[in-house]
Amino acid sequence: MGFQSQSKVLYKSTDVSFDLIVHLVTKRFEISKGRWDCGGRSRPKVTIDANLIGYQFISRPCGPVGALRILSRCLSENYIDVVIIADGPTRHHSKRATVNRHAERARAKLDATLKRIELAELLRNETDDSTQAISKLNLEIKRSESKFERILPLTFVDQLKKLVQPTESGKGCIDFMSSLFQADPEIAGLAISGSVDAIISGDSDFSLHIGPGRMSAHYSRDCSTDSQSVGTDFMLQNPKISIRNSSVESMSLVTGQMFVRDHSQSILNSRVPAEYFPVTPTVPLLNQEQDHMIRMLFEIALGCDVLVGGIKGFGPTDCEKLLSLVRHLPKDQQALQFASKLASHKKSTIRDKDVFLCLAESLLFEKTTYGYMHHPPQKLFQYNVAFATSETIILNDGPIFQRQRGDVRVMQSRRWSGGKL
Repeated sequence: MGFQSQSKVLYKSTDVSFDLIVHLVTKRFEISKGRWDCGGRSRPKVTIDANLIGYQFISRPCGPVGALRILSRCLSENYIDVVIIADGPTRHHSKRATVNRHAERARAKLDATLKRIELAELLRNETDDSTQAISKLNLEIKRSESKFERILPLTFVDQLKKLVQPTESGKGCIDFMSSLFQADPEIAGLAISGSVDAIISGDSDFSLHIGPGRMSAHYSRDCSTDSQSVGTDFMLQNPKISIRNSSVESMSLVTGQMFVRDHSQSILNSRVPAEYFPVTPTVPLLNQEQDHMIRMLFEIALGCDVLVGGIKGFGPTDCEKLLSLVRHLPKDQQALQFASKLASHKKSTIRDKDVFLCLAESLLFEKTTYGYMHHPPQKLFQYNVAFATSETIILNDGPIFQRQRGDVRVMQSRRWSGGKL
């Protein structure tokens, strides 16, 4: 899922033709290769968020796997390597959105069963006056069924494994991998390290996870001195797929970084001049925000998997105002004080900064198959012990959670004595 009020924070393009997308990804790779080794790659490479993209095509005739097959092969035929990454079999207990989705499906299934019983009674004693009630019940049953039937097939991962193809005739190869937990940190980590040139997803959380990322040492905030900085916060979304032609027609670009937008606009204009980013975000919170913990706190406050809905009525402008109050502090104190400001907000259901910090840890330090998105954790609350390295210090006197009416609340919390995480 993504955070709320994305349009105020992120730079989003109009739909861009697939040919131009291929040109943009290829050009980004060529520029990056001249500045760092890109993991020894000889071709552009993208990663696809299998579950999110697949879910968008559940109701389409091609189905989730068919859509991913078309998308990956179209990229491969244009000499772009592809790695498809699926969610792992489990989720960390901090992912409340997953629990909520399971509950909603179970509730919809029960609701459909009860309505079928009610419908059977009406049909058994049908009269002229019950026709309207029968039609209404049939419609409600269909709505309930659509909620619990819209899930990826049980064989989804097995089918994706069959899409793997080695390099053929110099064209791009297609690989598949399954993450340990959720695919998001796995995918974000590949982008941060420069192992891929683009992410294909639709989850705005990636801009929060990645941040400004890698750039030229000569980069200036206004992009005036180095127009060749490409950045790593680069996501493609909303693939328009033609089932009849087995082709991809277009996608759009999303980033939280102004210099990525400007550089992408420049590359696209060199091929087809147009205004690809007609709208500028009013509160570009993520632009040049280097502090990983603060970005995770943004994510929680605006609503994400660990705090569904975020702080009620709290938006990007509120984040910007609170952040301005802590910018004068030393860097290692800014995240701590920002968490305190969030906890003291009048509409926050979390009243302790340690809980905000603990939830931020669960986003920042979720393990991947290669380690961590950024740096390994030096300290972790007990709540996140599953993400610890052998050298991580576990703080056993951290917050204890309980759920009350869907909100995260603190049952007991002792003050965290650590410094910078």
